[in-house]
Amino acid sequence: MPDNYSELAETLRSRMSLDRPLPPDWGRSRSGVRPPEQTTNPPEGYHFIFCPRCNNKSFPVEVDQLGPDGHRVRHQECQTAWDEPPITNSKERVLSPFFASKLKLYLNNLPGDVKAKNKSSTQAIKTFLIREGVLSDSIGYARDIEPRQSNFRSGEFIWDVACLVPNAEYGGSDKPGRVNQDLIFVAESENDVRRHEIFKDATKLPKARADVRFMIFRADDAEELKGVFDDLRKFFRGHKKTQVGDVYIMAGMDKETLAYDVGKLTVPRPGANWDGWEVF
Repeated sequence: MPDNYSELAETLRSRMSLDRPLPPDWGRSRSGVRPPEQTTNPPEGYHFIFCPRCNNKSFPVEVDQLGPDGHRVRHQECQTAWDEPPITNSKERVLSPFFASKLKLYLNNLPGDVKAKNKSSTQAIKTFLIREGVLSDSIGYARDIEPRQSNFRSGEFIWDVACLVPNAEYGGSDKPGRVNQDLIFVAESENDVRRHEIFKDATKLPKARADVRFMIFRADDAEELKGVFDDLRKFFRGHKKTQVGDVYIMAGMDKETLAYDVGKLTVPRPGANWDGWEVF
């Protein structure tokens, strides 16, 4: 582990605020020490967290600092505060109960001018999914972003974002056509508020045999937003390729308020007492 990782306490105190103090064995930093850029995966025991407002600023913290339940943190430079969930170092990260909540927190903490612009908001969404959903043994694909990760490739499948694990059974390749059996998640983001455009993208999701499918969209107002959520749930549940247990995480923005709602559909078995829908 690089020496400077044990000397980041002072830098982190000036940049990030936690309710409890950093441990004393972190020591004190030398003048001018800055957190390293995220050009590769962090050393064992450390994790990069990202300010949802300052999209390109990352901060290395020890996994134990967040504790088993996560912790509320604040970026001192922009004063944005959010609840950082505990780190899940497994292939089930996007399936964890924290991921949909963190997605909502991230989206609603984006600056208003970012949320209002189609290109900027799409880039922010892609960056979040790649940074937070792609683990060291998987590969993330998207276009028009630069998340500074060694396990990121600039490119796309039929989806806007995809994450997969290379499998030797399919040639050990990370090429899109070779590893469809190993998809971790796929995502579609549609900025056009017309329903037929939203559902044009939504039709791509049930085709993916992925652990999680994300659908991000916009609506003109709160009433329309609710209507799109309802129709998407019916569409995904009734699709011929849908299977019991399939997971869809949907995030919709009300253009009047620039606020996002997030819901998660876990397709239930026929006749189940639970409809499989959770709101975050």
